[in-house]
Amino acid sequence: MAFVLGTGPAAALLITLPSVSIVSLLLVRRAFSTRVFVFVGCSVAVIGIISGFIGMAALV
Repeated sequence: MAFVLGTGPAAALLITLPSVSIVSLLLVRRAFSTRVFVFVGCSVAVIGIISGFIGMAALV
C-alpha cells in the first residue's frame, strides 16, 4: 500500500465510498428530497476529509 496509495486517501476512501456510491444514490433518489442529498453529499465529503487527515496523522 505504501507504493500505490497513502494512508490518508485510503482512510477517506474506506469511510466515504459505501455511503455515496452511485448505485446507492440511484436506489433511494425518489425517497429523499434534493436538500437531503445535498446534505448527505456535503457531510460525507467533510467526514472524508477529516478521516483522511486522521489517516495521515496515524503515520506520523
